[in-house]
Amino acid sequence: MAAFAAVQGGGMKIERNTWPPVKSATFRDVLVLGERELESFAKRLDVSLSQMGPEKIEALALTNHAVDLYRAVRRECAADAAAPAMVILRSLVELALNLRWVEPDPLLRLRMWRADYLRNQLEDAQDLERLAVLRKGTAVSVFTAQQVAELEQEILLARADARAQGHKMGATRGPMLPTLADRIDVNDNASWEAYRVAYASLSGQTHVTPAAIAGYQYVARVDGAHLRPAAPMPPLGVRSLAATTFAMALEAGSKICGLGFEAKAEEVRNTVATWPAVP
Repeated sequence: MAAFAAVQGGGMKIERNTWPPVKSATFRDVLVLGERELESFAKRLDVSLSQMGPEKIEALALTNHAVDLYRAVRRECAADAAAPAMVILRSLVELALNLRWVEPDPLLRLRMWRADYLRNQLEDAQDLERLAVLRKGTAVSVFTAQQVAELEQEILLARADARAQGHKMGATRGPMLPTLADRIDVNDNASWEAYRVAYASLSGQTHVTPAAIAGYQYVARVDGAHLRPAAPMPPLGVRSLAATTFAMALEAGSKICGLGFEAKAEEVRNTVATWPAVP
């Protein structure tokens, strides 16, 4: 993935503004060009859905969601707000990993993903019904008996098909999806790096751990000392990590939906991730 060290790229202007960058370009220049190229791929997500099955439409929606997350990270980084950007970026990493997991068998795996969501809805409904009793003193059903039966049937069919294809899960109950760690293909370098490096590093910022406040700094002002939120990674480093992760999501989305630009997205990802930073 992109370098975690502080990157102080120079301000040189490169002669070309199309991909690939010239060899003399700085890391900052390459990142800007890479972002521009990735945005051009994002425009190609605006396609007709008439020839797409449900699994391709859902994969396209996930990829478009990656666009939103990536732009949010970039906007926060441009405002020198790396701490909130890292929280958003962790969601982008998880989404990219899910797209990569879906890629080999979108028809079945998106059914599993959807069925697990329905399973959670049914479980959440019990808590919502209990909340209604606690707050109002009267019982309120979230789903009708017929809706419950239909949802349970859809979950059961998806569970049976997934088990028939070798996915490990309970026959009648329990999660439909493997853990995120189990969804990682260790032979896929992009997935391994995203999970073992990016996801692990960002988790400390996302959860309430010592790492989440490790970057806070004391700043002396006229009226005394103040606490200033900061982050262990500079905005440019977070932004570059977001670009490589976003490229990974675009690769998978393009392949699942048959958009045809996955090879170019991979080239951008590899270039941004390996371009030497300027000391």
